[in-house]
Amino acid sequence: MIVRVAFPMALNKEFDYIVPPSLEPEIQIGVRVKVPFGRIIKEGFVIDTFQKNKTKFKLREIEKVLDSKLMFNEDILTLAHYIQNTWGMSIGEILAVLIPNYISEKYLDKLEKPQTPKTPSDFELSAGERKIFNSIKNFSASKPIFLKSLNYNLINDVVLALAVDAVKNKSQALILVPDIILSETLIKQAQQTFGDNVVLWHSKTLQSARKKIFGSLLNGDSKIIIGTRSACMLPFKNLKFTAFLDEHDDRYKQEENKPYYHAKDIILFRAKHHKTKILFSSMTPSVESFNMQKQGELEMVKDEEQLKHNPQIIVSEDKAEKGKMLSSLAVQLIEENLNAKKQTLLIMNRKGISGYFCLNCLTFVGKRDITGYKCPKCRNQIFKDSGTGTEKLQEEIKELFPKAKLLKVDSDCLKTKAGTKKLFEDLEKNKANIIITTNAPIKAMSFKNIGLASVVDIDWQMESSNFRSSEKAAQLLFGLYYNLALNDNKGVLFIPTQRASEYLFKSLDAKNYDDFLNTELDIRKDFVYPPFCHLIKIEMESKTAKMMQKFSQDITELLEQKYEDIEILGSVSTSRKFGKFLREYILIKLPSRVDIPEIIGFIAGLKNKTVNTKVVNNPYSFW
Repeated sequence: MIVRVAFPMALNKEFDYIVPPSLEPEIQIGVRVKVPFGRIIKEGFVIDTFQKNKTKFKLREIEKVLDSKLMFNEDILTLAHYIQNTWGMSIGEILAVLIPNYISEKYLDKLEKPQTPKTPSDFELSAGERKIFNSIKNFSASKPIFLKSLNYNLINDVVLALAVDAVKNKSQALILVPDIILSETLIKQAQQTFGDNVVLWHSKTLQSARKKIFGSLLNGDSKIIIGTRSACMLPFKNLKFTAFLDEHDDRYKQEENKPYYHAKDIILFRAKHHKTKILFSSMTPSVESFNMQKQGELEMVKDEEQLKHNPQIIVSEDKAEKGKMLSSLAVQLIEENLNAKKQTLLIMNRKGISGYFCLNCLTFVGKRDITGYKCPKCRNQIFKDSGTGTEKLQEEIKELFPKAKLLKVDSDCLKTKAGTKKLFEDLEKNKANIIITTNAPIKAMSFKNIGLASVVDIDWQMESSNFRSSEKAAQLLFGLYYNLALNDNKGVLFIPTQRASEYLFKSLDAKNYDDFLNTELDIRKDFVYPPFCHLIKIEMESKTAKMMQKFSQDITELLEQKYEDIEILGSVSTSRKFGKFLREYILIKLPSRVDIPEIIGFIAGLKNKTVNTKVVNNPYSFW
């Protein structure tokens, strides 16, 4: 017997070994073995078995079989191949992530046999919620379903009821959330109602808890798992329901660390094996999901609840004075709102003082002082201030409204559960008159006291090199409008912009998010961007701009020679150093997914000692 072994290392190749007759009864796909590898003995995963040597080389023998139980099944192995073909990495590296090193056979032997789960009681739903629940339940699992609702409570109730329905039928259910801390309301509701049937999985879950969860799922226990994106790769045995809350959120994509993946793609792939019913939900659906609906690839369920109010929308092209961030109209509106004893919410997506960009090539320069500085890309010396961050805005607010109670909120405030709880208690109790925030915590904030909301730097967000910038701006602005409209406050949404004629603001004025999505789809089709093509991003990092430029040119020429039907965009530079390194990226447009594994492998093979490369399929981050 011959076995094929994958090693947990960055080597995109597997190796064949002979199984001695004495070990053949112990061998099966899904166990770990010890084998000679060069001059050392190494552990690897058995991913295939066959009878004859398929190579021209003399094979070495395996030395030991480490497991009598399967460490992974066909579902996990198929998933590993899918991740490899879609995002890269070796099979062994991926299996090492899917089967963490703290899971051993010794631990699995201690696991109790599957227990009959406590059957959770029926979840109480209102008449409207019951109607939506029944509608979703009656759909088959052949297509994903999208629940479009402006009511977070309704979404939570329906999702939990569907999860409980799966558990009552001795299946497993997964509820994915973008952020575990900002999902406290859902988690608290689930745990209080369903107790031990609910478990949490996220980056801060202790290893002891991870072992129990992992083993419980391997045993096939019926559970409701509430987790962040990595929960999509747990070893489910019978996953019959998965929900994506805020499906439009970019945090479902991992590309900062390997393995690179998007949780939505993982679940859509695994659903075929498990016959899983998938439910997406959002106030502001992603362009991709909207396109799936138009193509008949998902079912749409809409909550018909009406908005309580119609907030006033003011789109203003009034400019702030030189060196200032707030126009005279903005200052007037804030003052009127303070006099009315209501809170003002100012949103800015930049935390610090940002720097300048080159007027010649539009390259961003991360500097506060540009005296005598030359653009590293075009050597130009004429720059424009790119605007400033929340630091500067805070200083300006203190100067204009010295008596106002000011609160600055950003992602750093939300790193702990206790800090987040205190923050939102302060907001609820109206302990701040003016709140300056990034857009991260908006979903979890109470809008009942907010009379004025404004996105100070919407133009900066829309001018990003990210082709999704208009979509992200729309989701932010419509989300603010809906949150204002759902509360008793008759609020104002104020948008300072020099781009008032943009289709986004026309759709916002019409209060029609679908109108924006239709226009956005038409534009992406004309310019051939996802969902009408596939993108691969090649990130490059080097200590010198000269070596970066040469490697960028070389790699572009090689790709154009090898592939006829691709388009290459870039390179795009950050023009500031990350430690000792400069960074650039190139985008590759593909008409289909057919060549993705080959292109990723081809790029990975282009080594350069002075330039580090990273290849990301379907990128979301564009600096």
